[in-house]
Amino acid sequence: MNQGLQIQYLLGIYTDPSNCSVNDDYYLVISTYCYYPGIPVFDSKDLVNWKLIGHIIIRL
Repeated sequence: MNQGLQIQYLLGIYTDPSNCSVNDDYYLVISTYCYYPGIPVFDSKDLVNWKLIGHIIIRL
């Protein structure tokens, strides 16, 4: 049986994505312009399944 790659989509408007890896983790940050909380940070172990772990800017 072929177990194809299942891609988890990040629903929403996410622009200017940037990512990096640290040890066994991958991180993705996305700009949110004037919306707060701002600049969400996602974490992944496999570049497929992403979990929101926080925001860089909570408020002004």
